[in-house]
Amino acid sequence: MQAPKVRLRNRLPKSCVECRRRKQRCIPSKEGPCSNCLRRYPPVECIGLPEFRQPFKVDETFAATDDLTEIKPWLIVPSAPNLEPQKALGGRVTAINTLNGMPIKPGIRNAELLHFFQEYVMPHYVSIDGKNLPALFVKAILPWMIQSPLMPNIAILMASCSQRIERGMDIDPSQTLSIKSHVLSLVTQYLKQDFALIGDEAVRAVTHLVIVEWWWGTPESLWAHMNGIREMIHLQGGMDKFPDPTLSLVLTLTDLELACGYERELFFDYPPPPPSDSPARPPPASLPPAISLSSPLLAFPTTFKDNISAFKLTPEAADILDDVSFLSTSLTSTQPPPTTNKVISTASWLHSRISSLPIQPSKKNSSEAAVADTIRLCAIVYTSCISTLTPFASPPPVSLSLLPIIKKNIAKVPLARWKEIPGVFLWVLLVICPSCAVGDDIEGRRLRKMMAVTGMAIGLEGGFATGIAYLRGFWGCNGGLQTKGK
Repeated sequence: MQAPKVRLRNRLPKSCVECRRRKQRCIPSKEGPCSNCLRRYPPVECIGLPEFRQPFKVDETFAATDDLTEIKPWLIVPSAPNLEPQKALGGRVTAINTLNGMPIKPGIRNAELLHFFQEYVMPHYVSIDGKNLPALFVKAILPWMIQSPLMPNIAILMASCSQRIERGMDIDPSQTLSIKSHVLSLVTQYLKQDFALIGDEAVRAVTHLVIVEWWWGTPESLWAHMNGIREMIHLQGGMDKFPDPTLSLVLTLTDLELACGYERELFFDYPPPPPSDSPARPPPASLPPAISLSSPLLAFPTTFKDNISAFKLTPEAADILDDVSFLSTSLTSTQPPPTTNKVISTASWLHSRISSLPIQPSKKNSSEAAVADTIRLCAIVYTSCISTLTPFASPPPVSLSLLPIIKKNIAKVPLARWKEIPGVFLWVLLVICPSCAVGDDIEGRRLRKMMAVTGMAIGLEGGFATGIAYLRGFWGCNGGLQTKGK
């Protein structure tokens, strides 16, 4: 008896080879590996039909390692000929080489956290709206992140903290604490090496731990890490002895942001500035690289009213910013230094003038109305604190009642709009952040993070000298208040 013939199917399978071997449901992608192969460890080659998609190849030269002395890439940029070079390097096309060659514990959760760091944490670390990474970040900071033996584990910690606290995901706090403990043990182990060889790497790593504690942690741990950085700076021989000048600028910017946010003295020691009559001393204010980066914390050759179309502000808001700029520069002037009575009288006059301005009704764009109202209310708080010689952390009761309204107005404005006027946005955040510097509320943490990101974004876009000058201007105003108040 002849056996019946088996009828073969003509339909070609769309699943990849590995999913067919494991008998798993495959969801193929035209841009890379399927969802199953993306999570596999050790990584495998996801091979499908060439007509449907291009195979995603994994570099087989990498091998998982726990040796912190080996520096292996963990952020891999796939070829993207149809994209611009900067977007291909710094944008969302960046892909994670699935735990391959990284000194971290392999697992699905770690892969998810690294992906979240790349897609959300890193873009919002240096950009106000998380888009268009600054070229200086791509050139000077991203290469270190790619090659760092410590940064992969720190990135996992930052992603876990962001998911649990900032995004409100249901994550066991013990998981984040376990990751933090592991990171601290790795840093401690790394510091046992010759500091002359690993000094830059160690300072960069601990600086990111400062950011973790500032945004999502506790002040006690924050200042403990700052103490550690200060000791490492002394071992290096001073702030200006680091081989990479970008590292010194980032440390200075971070120190100033903390000093402004917590209304305290600078933490690090800096070389004395040149004398006022020295040609090496820069002018107190200079035009920023872009008009949009201008801030009311310093005086510039052109006023906000002169560039009202570039800032897209109402005439009333531009006038208020020019008044704030006049008050800020008069408070920090050294030739001659202002007297207490002059500061109080000037601030009181501006406070009365701004407080009496009528509230402009919103006609078309509620976002622009919120920007104008935020500027007006912040100017009232700013002049009120200066006229009464009161710290911004505890403004007078009338101004204190305005802070919730300011926070609501900030949330009404899209981040893309604030990104168009980062210098103004930084001043707004510096005014309200001291009042929420301490606390565990989500809104306060969000504002602290936004202030730090805005200062960093200005430094990366317009040069660190611009961001540092703005922060020094506000810190000088705050220091002048405390001195004159005493």
